Formats: sequence, C-alpha cells, structure tokens
Amino acid sequence: MDDRALLAQSQAQTALAESEAKFRRLVEDANDLIAIWGIDGVLTYLSPSCQSLIGYEPEEWIGKSFVPLIHVDDLPTVLATNEEVVKTGEKRLGMEFRQRHRQGHWVWTDIHIAPIKDAVGNVIALQGILRDITDRKQYETALRFMVEGTIAKTGADFFHTCVRSLAEICQVQYAFVTALVDDSYRQSRMLALWTGESFVEPYVFDLFGTPCEVVFQEDWGLFKHSLQAQFPNASALATLGAESYLAVVIKDSQGKPIGNMGIIDTKPLSEQFNTAKSILQIFASRVGAEMERHVNRERLQDYADRQTLLNQLINQIRNSLDLNQIITTTIESIRDYLKIDSCCFAWHESGHWMIIQEVKSDQLKSLIGFYKATQLGLAIEHLQQNEGCLQIDDVEQYEEPIHQRFLQSIQASSALLLPIQTQANRIGVIICTHHTQTRSWATGEVELLKAVRDQLAIAIDQAELYAESRSKSQELQHTLKELQRTQMQLVHSEKMSSLGQLVAGIAHEINNPVNFIHGNVTHARLYTQDLLDLITLYEQSYPQPPEPIADKIDDIDLDFLKLDLPKLLDSMNIGTSRIREIVKSLRSFSRLDESECKLVDIHDGIDSTLMILESRIKSDGNGTGINIIKNYGTLPQVECFAGPLNQVFMNVLANAIDAFEDISHNQDSQQIGYQPTITISTEIQDDRVIIRFADNGMGIPPDIQSQIFDPFFTTKAVGKGTGMGMSISYQIITEKHGGQLSVDSIPGQGSEFRIEIPKTMGIT
Repeated sequence: MDDRALLAQSQAQTALAESEAKFRRLVEDANDLIAIWGIDGVLTYLSPSCQSLIGYEPEEWIGKSFVPLIHVDDLPTVLATNEEVVKTGEKRLGMEFRQRHRQGHWVWTDIHIAPIKDAVGNVIALQGILRDITDRKQYETALRFMVEGTIAKTGADFFHTCVRSLAEICQVQYAFVTALVDDSYRQSRMLALWTGESFVEPYVFDLFGTPCEVVFQEDWGLFKHSLQAQFPNASALATLGAESYLAVVIKDSQGKPIGNMGIIDTKPLSEQFNTAKSILQIFASRVGAEMERHVNRERLQDYADRQTLLNQLINQIRNSLDLNQIITTTIESIRDYLKIDSCCFAWHESGHWMIIQEVKSDQLKSLIGFYKATQLGLAIEHLQQNEGCLQIDDVEQYEEPIHQRFLQSIQASSALLLPIQTQANRIGVIICTHHTQTRSWATGEVELLKAVRDQLAIAIDQAELYAESRSKSQELQHTLKELQRTQMQLVHSEKMSSLGQLVAGIAHEINNPVNFIHGNVTHARLYTQDLLDLITLYEQSYPQPPEPIADKIDDIDLDFLKLDLPKLLDSMNIGTSRIREIVKSLRSFSRLDESECKLVDIHDGIDSTLMILESRIKSDGNGTGINIIKNYGTLPQVECFAGPLNQVFMNVLANAIDAFEDISHNQDSQQIGYQPTITISTEIQDDRVIIRFADNGMGIPPDIQSQIFDPFFTTKAVGKGTGMGMSISYQIITEKHGGQLSVDSIPGQGSEFRIEIPKTMGIT
C-alpha cells in the first residue's frame, strides 16, 4: 500500500472516530433517554439520562430485561409493539406506557422505536428514544376528573372524590381539603382527608403552628422534606408520619380565602412539584366553587329559617294586646332560638333599670327587681351606640369596668343587649346572657334580634294604645277601628317587606351561580370547539382508525355529537340568559336598595311587575290568556318611592286579573271571540305623570265605586281578599307621593284606574 493510500485510510479512520465521538456526545447530552435492546428484550445500551428519567444508573440495567420496569397493565402493549417492529421492520412512533421509578412511583413515557438491521436487512436489535410525559398525563387526568368525576357529586361526596383522586394523580399517601371556621384565621375544619385507605371524619383544628397557617399567609406552601422538624407542635403530622407537604389556598368568587387544599406524603416530594402545584390549583378552583355554592345554600336556608321564625313570632305577639304576654312570648322565643341560658326584659325609669320578666335556666338566680343605672354601669347613650346593639362576646375582654363587674357577679360569660324606644319615649332593653361558656354572637343572630326588637316595639305601642283606648270609653269604637286598621296595615307592610327581602335574597343567591354558569358556557363552547377541531385533525391524519376506535365512533355516533353538542351549549346559554332576565326583574321589583325617594324609570317598574305576574297573564284560568297593550309615552326620570309604587302597580294589575278569572269561571258570561285585554298608558301633563290601567272586564257597579278605596272593603269571596290592597294603594299615592288615584268604570265594558303623581317631589 503506497503512502497516499495509507494517508487516505488514516484520514477516514480519524473522521470515523470524530463522528463516533460527536454522536456519543449528542447521545449523552440529550434530555431524552436513548436505549438499545435485543429481540429478547435484554438491554444493551442506556444513555446517561436514564438516571434523571427513572432514577437508575445505566449500568444497573444493562444486560437485564426491561420487563420488570414496565407497568403490568402496559406490558402486553409494549411486548406486542416490539414484536410488530421486529416482524415488519418498520418504525413505531408515539407509544405511551408507564415505567417504575427507583423511588417507587410511575413515570409516563412516550417512545419512538426503530429497528436495527444487519447487512442483509434482518432485524437484530431495537433502539428507542424515550421522553418523560408524566406532567402532561397528570394534567390530562386532572382535567378529565374535573369534567367527568365530579359532575354528579355534591357536598361530602364531592370533597371525598376530589381528595382521593388528587392523591392518585399526584401519587402521594394523603390528600385533604379544609375550610376556614370564620374570618379570624384561627381555626379550620378538615372537610375531607384521604389516608390512602379510608377517609378521616371531619374535625376542627387550630391553624397556629401548622403548615396550613403558612398557606393562608402566602397563598401556598411547600415543604419538600423534614416536615415534622419544621412544625414540631403539629401533632397530627407525627400521627400521619408526614415528611413532605404541598398546598394552595382556596378562594371564593370575590378572591377571599375560604380554605386550602393540598397533598402530604411519607417521603420527600420530587423536584417536579410545579406540576403538582398546578394540578392543585385546578382542583382548588373547582372545590372553591362548590364550597361557595354550599355556603350560599346554607346562608339562604338560614335566611329562610330566620324569616319563618320572625313571621311566627310576629303572628304570636300581634295576636295579643296584653303587654305582659307580648314580652313573655318574645323573650321565650329568643331564648329558644338562640339556645342561651337567660333572656330578660327591663324598663328604664328615673335613673333605674327595672327587670320585669325573665326566662332562664333553673340553676341561675333570678334578676327580677330594681337596679340603679350607676350600679349596672349601663347608660342609655352607651346602649344606643354600635347601631343600637351592645354585643359582648367575652365578658373578660369587656372594657366597661362597672358593667363588666355586674356581669361577672351574675357569672355571665357573654351578653347581648338591644334597646327599645316606644312612641311614648319609654326606653326598654332585651338582655341575652350566656353563662356556661363564651359565645360569639353571629351576624345573622344579631340581625334577627334587631328585627324582633323592632316588631316588639310596634307590638308594645299597639298594646299601650289599646290600654289607653280602654280607659276612654267615649272614644273606644273609634280607637279600636284605628287600631285594627293600623294593625292590618302593619301586618300587610311586614308581609310585603318580608316578601321583598326574600325575593331580593333569592334573586341575589340565584344570580351568583347563574352568572358563574353563564360566564363559563362561553369558555365551554370554545373548549368544545377546540376538542372537535382536534378530532377533525385526528380524522384527517388517521383516516383509517384502529378497529376499537372505529367501533367507539359508531357507538357514540360521533357525527351526531359534533352537530348536536354546539346546539346543546347554545340552549344552555339561552336558558341562563332567561334566568338572568327573571332575576333582574325580581330585583327591580323588590327595590329594597331604593326605599328612599329617588329618580327611577316608571316603565321599568311596570315591566318588572308584569314579569312577576307573567304566569297569571299567560292564562286566565281558561287557557285564553290576557293581552297586554303598552301605550308608553316619553317619560323623564320620576322622583318617587319605587318600592311602594311597584306595590300599587301589583295591586291594580292583580285586581284586573282576578276580574278576568271571575269571567272565565262564569260559563254564562263567556262570549265567543272574547279576548281579555289590559291597556297600560303613560304620559306627562305639565309637571304631572299620568299612568292608566284599563281593562275590558265586567266593570264595577256604580253604587260601590265610591267604596273601592275604603279600608276592609272588598267584592271578593270570603277568604280571598283582605280589603286592604286598594286602601294601601290609595294611601301610597295620595299621602306618600302627594298624587291622586281614581277609578272610572262602566259595567259590562271595563274599568280604568288612573294614577297621577308629581314628576318631582322636591326632595334633594
């Protein structure tokens, strides 16, 4: 061989060596794991990234079969794929399976397999490029669970399902969700704790000195290892054998923390904690919505219970005009509702407090008697502070020394005092005390007692008025009549007030979840379209799917789903929009936040009333329905009391509907082609607003038209009408608004009610 041949051979060998070195550096520096194995499954090469992927050094598995590393559920697919590549000599891309990590958890892997052939084309070995896709699979699992796993779950079942699935997705021993007990951030309630085998019963624990306290301070908390050493006073961690902790805060729709959710393990957390944190945030968002829905439901139920109790108490104290009986009934009801040790009532007279009635536990000493105001340390001015309520959650922390000593002398731990002032300027006080332990008076309890206090003041006024009337025999009949009228009006006003509050409360509670659903329908439509687009891409890329996928497509009728799913979401959007319109009408009609005189749109009030009465307007009892004609003029904003004015609209329209129902029930009065109609007209004349409600009903006989607005006068059957609706309406228009309410009726042709009020009442 001449020198030139030797030189060429040397250069070729050098180039080959450089190429091999470059390839080895590329393989060893790659993030993906590169592996080579024989047809029998014995590994012959593993790149250094083996350690970062599954925790083993390459030398620990070279010369061994890969079978023990594969999850038992995935092994048949892996072996079948290997056989397919050996048999066909073709590459196989994108197979997913799980490998066991050295620390015991499973790592999801995506692999591309290629055959290694000899000189004649026979497959002698296989090589693969493996990539860690655990994060993606965990995200997919978490999102699938949020969509499918909790759709039919509520309450405790929902929380149990969440924490159990969270532990499985993150491959940890424990998962939990808690809720704050109150706004003090001192205690939290464990709603659900999964131990890997069962659930722990809910319990309350102190946040101080626990990792949960850190979560509420910083919105999340991470302790990768040595958890017990960092929180030595948290005894529950030792019981669980906890070594690591990761949790995030749960917030409501207003961004206020309401709980936290996290995972705990008996071994250190892996470095991939960011994935677990993101999954926790996905779960926490859904759990927060469920917790808020649960809280709102409880608040609504509590509100309804308080309104029921208040109405029952009102009926009880209004059924008696005996002052002692009224007070006794009130304090007994308060003690039963609050479940407290004592409730009493006292009058203030000439610098003294006189406790006249009490209900208490048997072991407590009676407090009935006279007390100097200086002895009690209870000044009228002190009582009337803090919105007319003196709330003492803990007597030992009370800052008024004289009153504190008195409460300590009767061994009271907590107290709640509500002053009462009657129309005769008499000052009284309801005194609630608890002795066995301290008590934090809930906001709902205080609000209820204030409402009871106001009703008691009214009842006392009535009782005193009744007592005074009995002493004046010459004015007895007149006084009794006025008392009955006042009583009926107050009852009616309270019922309307309660109804308005209930309507506004229900509308508010419905509004939050409906807005949440309505806002998410848009996102759901976008996500659904993205998924349908993805399916279309799959169909374009893989026009001939495997048989199991093809069978599934036939089973679910994929083409129909693709057409019908967007329609279904559109229907949901229309439905939530309708609910929002109804809620808007309910809130507009109740006008609780607009009880003062202010500028409003009269037409909005009429339309809201029509919306409330829509079910009666659609059918008058005989299926024909009522035709509503609106002849609205151009009205400016009118200064008025919106709530009471809406009540007038309701009374006038309800009477017209009642008249049509009477026609439909009288078979002899029905006419062929008769269409019940109410025409509503509005206009402005000078500085006066005119509103007319005309119907084509039976009309009102001339001899009773002059009595329409008299108290207790009604043409309806016994038990159907109180005779107060039009009387109160007349009072609202004439006295409250300085306007006029009149009626013009022709028997057999119909009636027209005419409302006239000033455009402005001159109130600034």
